Amino acid sequence: MDDDVRNARFHRPVVVAMLFAAEHSADILALCASAEGDDSSLREAIMTAWGFDEVQADAILAMQVRRFTPRAIEQLRGLLADLDERIRGSEREDGGTVNP
Repeated sequence: MDDDVRNARFHRPVVVAMLFAAEHSADILALCASAEGDDSSLREAIMTAWGFDEVQADAILAMQVRRFTPRAIEQLRGLLADLDERIRGSEREDGGTVNP
């Protein structure tokens, strides 16, 4: 597996989480507004509410407001499609399958 595919597989879950957050911004912001405690408890709340891992939850918490615009959401969708294509291309060569 080359570095490009390895990087695509590494970044895909983060992009999925960011896209989810951008598409469900009201839910994310409501959870953040109601959370008590420190960043760690907020991270845990996101992980529990949506089943994300720690890296994904941290990526959501680090998102800037500009990532919630329609254009940014389309860019995230495009990035996810590109990552999926890189992974699928590699797996076609190896005879495997890509995770949805």
